[in-house]
Amino acid sequence: MLKNYIKIAYRNIIRSKLYSVINVAGLSVGIACFVLIFSYVYNEMSYDDFHKDANNIYRIYSGDKSQNGETFSAETPDPLPKTLRNDYPGMFQVARLFRHEFWVTRGDKAFKEIVFGSDQSFFNVFSFKLVEGNRETALSNPNSVVITKGFAQKLFGNIEPMGKTIKINNYDFTVTGILHDFPNNSSIKFNVLFPAKIRDYFDPGYENKWY
Repeated sequence: MLKNYIKIAYRNIIRSKLYSVINVAGLSVGIACFVLIFSYVYNEMSYDDFHKDANNIYRIYSGDKSQNGETFSAETPDPLPKTLRNDYPGMFQVARLFRHEFWVTRGDKAFKEIVFGSDQSFFNVFSFKLVEGNRETALSNPNSVVITKGFAQKLFGNIEPMGKTIKINNYDFTVTGILHDFPNNSSIKFNVLFPAKIRDYFDPGYENKWY
């Protein structure tokens, strides 16, 4: 019976070539559009879901009201993390992130890179994996720095980077961890991560300033 169906379909195609071409082309375009849309939506929905506690991770936004309306941003006051830890028992971990663009140098190599600052709790909130280093102590010292595997290759070549010194805006930092390069579906991406407490050098007492 299947053989007969194939014969009938073949004869219909031969008999109405233009009609068949239009049908096949339309079906192909429809399938291609479906695959592309599905791939896009799947990629968008998969962002950050590789974290162990993805469903329990929240990003805090602040609202600003003015005559022009209300705007929202992820910028929040510096004392907020400490306040959340002290006043809201449901907050198991709080990690702050701030982003800068700094010159990162080693010897005669210099790169302008996206540099993130965070707390040691960064590795408790997010499941990013270290190639080398200890998650519990990687950001424990003010002069510690964690870099990605790709950036380590760019900065050090074949030299072992752990324990080596690099400069960020002319401040010395010791490499205490190497991160796997970030997956494409990560909303957090950087090449260099240093301790948030380093801000004490630039802005003493910042953790108590609500602005």
